[in-house]
Amino acid sequence: MAAAFITAIAALSVPTGCVKELPEDDGNSTTDTTDCDYDYEFEATLQSGDYYSAAIGGGHNFYTWLSDMPFDANGYTQSGGTYYLFDLFSPAPQDPDNPMLPAGSYTLGEPGAIDEFTFTPDYSLGITINEDGTARTMDAVFSEGTLDISIEGDGYVFDARLVDQDGKTHHVTYRGPAAWHSDPLPYTPIGDDLNITPTDAFAQYISEDDGIMCVSIRFTDAGTTLTAKAYMPFDENGSLAAGTYEVTVIPSDAMTLSPGEILDISGELLPLGTYAFQTDGTGTAHYGPVHTGSMIISGSGGQYSIECDFTTAEGRSIACTYSGEMTVSGIPSGDGFSTLEGDYTLDLDNAVCSYASYFGDDYGTGGGAWYLMIAPEEGVPGDGLQVDLVGNSLDFEAGIPSGTYTAAPEGVLPEPGQYYAGLYDDGNLVGTMFLGEFYDYGFASQYAPATCGDLEITNHGDGLYTLSFRFLDDKGNTWDGEWTGTLLFDDYSTFAAAASRSTACSGGSSARLRPSPDESCLVPAHLYMNYFTTVR
Repeated sequence: MAAAFITAIAALSVPTGCVKELPEDDGNSTTDTTDCDYDYEFEATLQSGDYYSAAIGGGHNFYTWLSDMPFDANGYTQSGGTYYLFDLFSPAPQDPDNPMLPAGSYTLGEPGAIDEFTFTPDYSLGITINEDGTARTMDAVFSEGTLDISIEGDGYVFDARLVDQDGKTHHVTYRGPAAWHSDPLPYTPIGDDLNITPTDAFAQYISEDDGIMCVSIRFTDAGTTLTAKAYMPFDENGSLAAGTYEVTVIPSDAMTLSPGEILDISGELLPLGTYAFQTDGTGTAHYGPVHTGSMIISGSGGQYSIECDFTTAEGRSIACTYSGEMTVSGIPSGDGFSTLEGDYTLDLDNAVCSYASYFGDDYGTGGGAWYLMIAPEEGVPGDGLQVDLVGNSLDFEAGIPSGTYTAAPEGVLPEPGQYYAGLYDDGNLVGTMFLGEFYDYGFASQYAPATCGDLEITNHGDGLYTLSFRFLDDKGNTWDGEWTGTLLFDDYSTFAAAASRSTACSGGSSARLRPSPDESCLVPAHLYMNYFTTVR
């Protein structure tokens, strides 16, 4: 990787530009800088960004946009604008109360890495939005590159040379003032060391990749919950692998744990990885994202002793000792991954959190793609439903067309009048699904795909819809139900990148997620799902 990287950068140019020899009158030669023959040459006129303090196990994070147009009042890119994003990690700034990015040469790092003087390929990107805002005329993520940053007087100089996923070269420059917005922590941290003796413990299968399964293990003690996201050898019987698990910045190998992270998604907090959650006597929520530490599992045959010794990002100690029964639930079996053990009728009486997102002709089959999510409020019992379908109209304002929708054939993208059948794809539940037994933050522990059957939709107008359905899952069980209610609509067919780290996706950006208008629906639509469902 290092040799290939050096060769590619040398082919782009030296850091100060393309150098050519120019003859002088006295016969001597000198140098001059000229523009290289880049596929994209861009001189930014605006800089903006956010400072996210010290990252776990790495540098300080400066999320930085260079553009020729500002973001609009809602934080979206604007039609006709070009925007480059650099997710930079640096040494600590001199003044944490007024954080300024340290000068230096930054190199595109490995996915997931957050070393000092690097920028990540996970979030860094370049886009140009066409004049009517309906498409991107340039959409780049980067495979190689450097960004040289210097300070001149009261301003900054940025000079980036990049290679994108298609082998196209980019030269991005900016000269002018720079600043990074810094907010206080989006969450209230746990204020004391914790010593947890769980009264309950639960292990949930998340995904499996190349023989390694990801498992969420949750320990509960009165008002305190500790969640550990662990990677271990796959066991079809749900047995835990004994041994010592270490918190690792980029987990995926067996015997590792994900560090903790508390995301602020449009004002709603979403904890991920390994973290503690606690409520005090006033009902205030406190979070402890785990920074370092280990978990030791001993035992076998469903009986285990587990000891956790963690330190949070704020330096608080979290100790937890558990002894008792535990089996990983939700492991897909060879005859299907549905958790249903018989025919089932969904209880949708409390499914008042209902959303419909429109993606235009996302599948390229000539119809409008719609994603529906219907679920109960957090903490309220009841079932949920997610639907991925294609209507016979491209008119967002007209809503979801009435009609009877049938399953698209396996391996074929849905056409107008069809829904995407549910499937399990590398740890993700996609397509049309039953979701049930919701617990913390809208996650679901019960699920079943729709493999065939009819979905009848009646559009009553003014956002009121009736859904009636009867499906078969992948084990031959029938699940059915009916729901009538109002859907909250979002049009994602024309949105481009939002200016928030929490909504950017690897390989591009998504529009800002829209939170529920009802505070009891605590998680935005695309996150009010289960551990396995991905944002489209």
